[in-house]
Amino acid sequence: MGGRIWISDRESVRTNDTPSSVNLGWGGHSSTWLSCDNTGHSFVAIKVCTTHITQLDRKNLVWESDALRAVSNNSTSPHSIQVLSEFTFSDESGDHLCFVTPLYAGDVSALIAVRATQRRLSLPLAKRILLHLLRGLCHSHSRCVVHADIKLDNILIDAHVGSAEVERFLADNPPRRHDPELSYEGATIQSAVSQSLPMISLEKALEATYVLGDYGCAQPSNLHDARVINIAPNRPPEVWLDGKWDKPADIWAFGCVAFEIVTGRTLFMCSRAKTWNMSEPHFMLYQMSSKTGEFFTAELLRQWPGAINYFNPHNCSFKSFVEGKEVEIYSLPLETSIRDAVDLEPSEIDAMAALMYRCLHLDPEARASAEELLQDPWFLE
Repeated sequence: MGGRIWISDRESVRTNDTPSSVNLGWGGHSSTWLSCDNTGHSFVAIKVCTTHITQLDRKNLVWESDALRAVSNNSTSPHSIQVLSEFTFSDESGDHLCFVTPLYAGDVSALIAVRATQRRLSLPLAKRILLHLLRGLCHSHSRCVVHADIKLDNILIDAHVGSAEVERFLADNPPRRHDPELSYEGATIQSAVSQSLPMISLEKALEATYVLGDYGCAQPSNLHDARVINIAPNRPPEVWLDGKWDKPADIWAFGCVAFEIVTGRTLFMCSRAKTWNMSEPHFMLYQMSSKTGEFFTAELLRQWPGAINYFNPHNCSFKSFVEGKEVEIYSLPLETSIRDAVDLEPSEIDAMAALMYRCLHLDPEARASAEELLQDPWFLE
């Protein structure tokens, strides 16, 4: 690794000043580090899992390592993250599972934050990102892997960062540390400051390859537990209502991400639930009916144990969230949501909405597959 890393349970890191001591980012259960490959001539990234996650992996309580092997072995996809190797190292806090991957130039969330105007990307770039994401999703589903965390942060940018460019970055950005602090064990530690690689230009972004990454929440198709998945704005109705979920949950999230990349807004808003005197799940389910134009049927609701909390069993209507008033569903079609958010040609709005409707059926079985969506006319225009 070009220098040993010591990691505590708080994910505070101390290294000697080698390429591996440059921290590229912190996550809740892992950190990512810059390092050289075995030849010393090119750079890679190393994802270092916490001791807690490593223990859960050994007990088969998390599935990231299996998912990564599934999408990386045999025939791979340029649009799905590839694990070059994996290993475990130990320090005073325990064992750490590590994955070596190609070095990526950040993620789409960071690209939007740094380069986009009003959090929106140009339509050609948005379509490129979404098409590549869909290819990565198709590859994952072909390996019976449900990603379960489709969002902008997990779409990585493969811009073929060269060694000379990385070396210039290292020369200009030597590893830095936060001020010393005490660990839980009473030791004095200095955690590394995250130092991301420079974001590519929008011109280069139009030529980059986009990769589905971070399989930390991934689950095997048909063999997973019933945990809550996806961030709230991208969460499908079957998850909100404690039902069984599978690959169609990824398709729902893809439809939400498509709207966000093109418009700069989230399709389903959680933050306004209190304004409407509704709980977050209630408000999300209400928006789903409002924007898709579909209603929750008795057949669907019988499959989802949590439905009794939000729907009247005798007629499948929403339970009232304002005493003495019936719930009326106001129609807000996807076409209107797109038109209100971004200036596009009417034909583009209609085509994009048609794609999204295929992803956002309330019934998971009615949603298109990733493979079917690859042939959608919106990508062919």
